[in-house]
Amino acid sequence: MRAMKLRVEYLYDAEAEVWAFRVPGLHVVGGGDADRADAERHCLDAIGFALECLEAEKVGPESEVVEYDVRLIAS
Repeated sequence: MRAMKLRVEYLYDAEAEVWAFRVPGLHVVGGGDADRADAERHCLDAIGFALECLEAEKVGPESEVVEYDVRLIAS
């Protein structure tokens, strides 16, 4: 089994008083949450959605498709 880390950046906008997040490796950006815990929950949902969208992409007829189980564990 190979473990990998996915970088997530959480940012607090003091002017708007909301939390935002970025997942550079997946090109995911979100925000507008009143507290960081909500931002973390929405971030995990966004990561899951991004991975599901990648799975749905079409592949060429010569491609061999392999699927891996991925589990998100907050550290």
